[in-house]
Amino acid sequence: MADKQSEGSFMMGFVVGGVLGVVAGLLLAPKPGSETRADLADYGEVVRERAEEVAAQVRERVGPAVGTVRDAVGPVVEQMAGARSSGDDGSQN
Repeated sequence: MADKQSEGSFMMGFVVGGVLGVVAGLLLAPKPGSETRADLADYGEVVRERAEEVAAQVRERVGPAVGTVRDAVGPVVEQMAGARSSGDDGSQN
């Protein structure tokens, strides 16, 4: 689990670092404001596309785990809801 978490942390750091580097480069480059704004808008589109790709990968990796947890927790939640509606607090006297 730690390997997957560290992999995700590295990936997130890599993406954030890249974004910050490009934005700093664009803002510090000697260009007219209109060109800089156009460059930022173009790069914003690239970042949005990459974010969508990363989100799809996360959904692909996490989706099965969510289903497993939902299957395991669902009956417990239903049992607790049933006990609550019947006035049983779940304690054993």
